Amino acid sequence: MPTDSHQQLQTIWTHRKWLVIFVLAVTALSYLLAKRQPPTYKADALVQIVSATAASGQVLPSDAQQSLVNTYLRIAQTTPVYQLAGAKMVPKVGSRTFSEHVTLNPESGSAVFDVTGLADSGGEAADYANAYANAFSQYVEQLQNRQRQSTVARIQQQIDSTAAQTNQTSSLAAAQIGDQVKALEAKLSDTVAAPADSAQVIGTASPPDNPSSPRPKLDAVLALIGSLVLAIAAILLYAALADRYRDADEAASDLGLSLLGELPKAPQQEQAAIESFRRLRAAIEFELANAGGARLTEGNGSTAGVGPPAGGQAMLVTAAERGAGKSYTTAGLSRTLASAGSHVVAIDGDLRRPTLHEQFGVRQVPGISDALEQGIEYFDRLAQLVPVQGGRQGGTLNAIAAGTPMSDASEQLSSSTMGSLMEHLRADCDYVVLDSSPILPVVDAVVLARYCNGVVFVVDARRTRRRDARRAVQTLRATGAQILGFVYNRTSAPIASYGYGDIPVASSRRGVREVLR
Repeated sequence: MPTDSHQQLQTIWTHRKWLVIFVLAVTALSYLLAKRQPPTYKADALVQIVSATAASGQVLPSDAQQSLVNTYLRIAQTTPVYQLAGAKMVPKVGSRTFSEHVTLNPESGSAVFDVTGLADSGGEAADYANAYANAFSQYVEQLQNRQRQSTVARIQQQIDSTAAQTNQTSSLAAAQIGDQVKALEAKLSDTVAAPADSAQVIGTASPPDNPSSPRPKLDAVLALIGSLVLAIAAILLYAALADRYRDADEAASDLGLSLLGELPKAPQQEQAAIESFRRLRAAIEFELANAGGARLTEGNGSTAGVGPPAGGQAMLVTAAERGAGKSYTTAGLSRTLASAGSHVVAIDGDLRRPTLHEQFGVRQVPGISDALEQGIEYFDRLAQLVPVQGGRQGGTLNAIAAGTPMSDASEQLSSSTMGSLMEHLRADCDYVVLDSSPILPVVDAVVLARYCNGVVFVVDARRTRRRDARRAVQTLRATGAQILGFVYNRTSAPIASYGYGDIPVASSRRGVREVLR
């Protein structure tokens, strides 16, 4: 069985048509939209924050430097800075307009800001960047000057207040006050001489020659990559949620089985269904001819010797779950085999939820379950003749219904009585077609597969989930069942036709013999 990665690749390959259409459409649309966008130019200036600590020759710790950068980043993005920068433009622009044309980004691990100007022309972009850099530098200088002046005024006020106390105290106290005044004057002198934080423009912006955007080719490549990733993710998500096969080829590749035929969603009497069942019949006859070594079981349930089966061919029709169309397939296949001149018996081996009698329009009781309980002698009275329209002379179709529902169906189906009944049928018929319960809910299908030359597995396009189909096929393979292939039911693919209708021919059919005498 394919691995998960292989299955994902198969799923993507199955949807390759829509994948290519989506990717090309998004890529082309991205390219066209980029071509229609007006050009945008980008110019960069550099501003470095120099702290007072660094200006005095000391080393600023990294955490303190990061805190300083964050502080001035917030200051640079305030309205006063934008207003000051907008006033430097010719013509002047408002703070809101200016903020839309500039960005400020600190470079990692340093106190350097990258000032970027954006505009419709290279010269204007450079003007925005330089105006912002100079305004930021000027605003930081003004801010530091205001802080210095405020500190100086506060110290000067302390000096004046302290000096005024000199005439109101004794000579000893006056001397102490004088010392305080001298200390405050020294502090004032140090404050005036101390360095302050500054924002220095270390790189001016130059007008760029080429626009930074749009870049139609680059945008198209990015759109191609992004749409491809998005489309693949959507395909895999859809496959995971839906978990259905998109077509018969995907099912064949995933299950590793031969495709026997595709059946349309149509009544068995419609020409499309008739032709599909004819192709299915031919494929099954070919597979049965190649599976001459399929194993059979004797009446006691043991495995018979290897070699071609004695008498007619027996085949099992099953599916992974209910509603896949196994009874529909069994009925249509049986009718088609009989129309080719074969003597066919169709048995409803689904003793739990039988539906084959509805396909043929025959009674459900008595049936196979009643014969399993009462013995092989009762079996001769179960076959119900089903009319076969058209086809070759001599073909007959008899149906054996499921009968009374049973609670121990798997035990009865694996009994020696069932083996004897199958041998009896094969000896008197060309084909025995068994409709069974689905594989996953119960073990009945695995039991019935022992009596058959091959298994026809039905996959429904709308109901069968991938994981269920894989588990069912793995179960059959684990028991050594000969899987002839699978039927893809309710296909959406068109059924090929040469355009020839059925040619009416006069045929005198001999009396249909009973299968069991």
